Amino acid sequence: MRGPDGSYQEAFAFRSGGGELMMLVLMPDTYTVGVRKTTLTLPSVGQLNEAMVLQLETASNPFFQIGDVKNAVTSVDVAQGRYTRSSIYNRATGVSRPETIAINDPSAGFSRRLPATVTDSSGASSTVRETVTLNLPGAGLSVTAFVGGTALQLALSK
Repeated sequence: MRGPDGSYQEAFAFRSGGGELMMLVLMPDTYTVGVRKTTLTLPSVGQLNEAMVLQLETASNPFFQIGDVKNAVTSVDVAQGRYTRSSIYNRATGVSRPETIAINDPSAGFSRRLPATVTDSSGASSTVRETVTLNLPGAGLSVTAFVGGTALQLALSK
């Protein structure tokens, strides 16, 4: 379909392998993902998460990269609806850093990685960028946007 500015927009609706209905709308400078509203629950301490990711940068110098992510839940704060994970952020060296995730933030079904400056496992300072993630129920996929940036990340759980 054609948008109000004359640009083309595409809309897709599909069901995941688990039967959940999802929607994707692609526009020239943005996208919209829709799923049925669900409420996330906190993970257990020690839970390991691994995924293959495709990161797309849509700024003036577009690029993409494919890689793996790995993290483990180290603590859970039920009162605040948050957990902390140790996330490997340098795959070449295995250096990890603590990251705090708030569930059902900014809305039910979303999670937000809180921005912070932390000390990584090598003793160096590391800047954790804020992200907002939406899991696509039944698909094993999640979509992550980097707040204040132009990167988009798709993750497929292993």
